[in-house]
Amino acid sequence: MNKVRTHAEDRLRTHLMARHKVKDRGIGSGRFPSAHLYARYGLYKVPTKAGWHSAHALA
Repeated sequence: MNKVRTHAEDRLRTHLMARHKVKDRGIGSGRFPSAHLYARYGLYKVPTKAGWHSAHALA
């Protein structure tokens, strides 16, 4: 799930960089930090841990 979250952040950041004509990725990550993506643009924070402790069902 961590890879999914990172991919979503990168895709949104890439879109915003193109929209605001920012060509340098270093400046883009500084201008659009991850916290900013969640707070301002409403990106959903995907949980990185499962909600269960064991994958075995109780029978």
